[in-house]
Amino acid sequence: MDDVVALCPRVTVIDRGRIVHDGDLRQLVKSMHPDKRVSFTLPTRMPEAELSRLGPVIALEGMRATVRVGERELAAVVGHLLGSLRAVDLAIEDPPLEDVMRDMFGRARETAAK
Repeated sequence: MDDVVALCPRVTVIDRGRIVHDGDLRQLVKSMHPDKRVSFTLPTRMPEAELSRLGPVIALEGMRATVRVGERELAAVVGHLLGSLRAVDLAIEDPPLEDVMRDMFGRARETAAK
């Protein structure tokens, strides 16, 4: 899927002979999963309950965590991570394309079943 993202700015997605999306790949990702994944490493371990104040925790391993953050909250969360929590490493990413496609096909099947 990484190759698709790198090589195809526009995609057509067909499910059971029906076009479910024809257009910009980034817009598809944004419409299906508008939240970002923020991965960071803190200088000390933080309990999951405290991390969940930033957003739903997707992964937690030692001092490295990944949370889901809405676009509106992104600047405040990143500012808090870099300022108050002193994150030593930080990455902001879109959700994996595999998750987007899985959800898209699930929604298309639900709509077709109605």
